[in-house]
Amino acid sequence: MAGILDTIIFANLTVGNIILFAVFLAATFIIARVVSSIIRRALSGKTEAKTIDLTVKSLRTVIYVIGVIVACSQLKIDISGLLVAGGVVGVAVGFASQNTLSNLVAGILLMFERPIGVGDSIVVNGTEGYVEGIGLLSTRVRTYSGLYVRIPNDSLFTSEITNLVSNVARRFDYNISIRYSDDAKKAIKAAKRVIDQHPYALKNPAPSVYVDELGAHGIELKVRIWSP
Repeated sequence: MAGILDTIIFANLTVGNIILFAVFLAATFIIARVVSSIIRRALSGKTEAKTIDLTVKSLRTVIYVIGVIVACSQLKIDISGLLVAGGVVGVAVGFASQNTLSNLVAGILLMFERPIGVGDSIVVNGTEGYVEGIGLLSTRVRTYSGLYVRIPNDSLFTSEITNLVSNVARRFDYNISIRYSDDAKKAIKAAKRVIDQHPYALKNPAPSVYVDELGAHGIELKVRIWSP
C-alpha cells in the first residue's frame, strides 16, 4: 500500500499527494456545510434572513480559501508569493476599512449576545424607538416620531443600551400625601387593599407601601407596584 501511495505521477507528485489533496478538499466542503448549518441555527430568529445569508456566505468563503490553500500544499504548489501579496493587500485593506471591520465584528457579537431584538423598544445614545433591523454593519431604529436612524454597530455595542421591553414586568412608583392628623397605618392598609383588587397588579414581585418621608405639610407614602 505504501508503495502505491509513493508512486510518482508527475514530477515529484505522488498518488498519496493526490489522495490527500482530494481528502482536504472534501473535508473543506464538509466543514463549510456544518459551520453554515450551525451559524444558521444560532442566528435564526435573531436577525434578518438576508443578514444571516451574508454571514454564512462570508464564513463559507473564508473556509473555502483556507481549505484550498491547505489542499494545494499537497500538490507541491508554491503559494508563498500569493500569500505575501495577499497579506500586503489585506493589511492595506484593513487600514482603509477599520471602521467597517469594527462594525462587522460588533454586528456578529450583537447577534450572539442579543441584548436587543427586532421589534424591541430601546434607548441608546439619546435615540429612542423600535428596532427595525439588525445588520452586519449597522442597526436601524424607528423613532417614536416615525424617523429612521441608522446606528453603526460598533457605536451600538460600546454604548449603554436600555431595552424597555426585555423584562416582562415593569415597576410603577406613586407618591401619596396624607395629613399628620391621619392614621398612616390605615392609609397603608387602604392602599394595599386597592392594589390587591387591581387585575394588573402582580403578586410576585409583591407590591409595597410604606412611609417614605415626613414632609413639611404631611406624611409622604411611597407605593411601588409591579405590572405586566
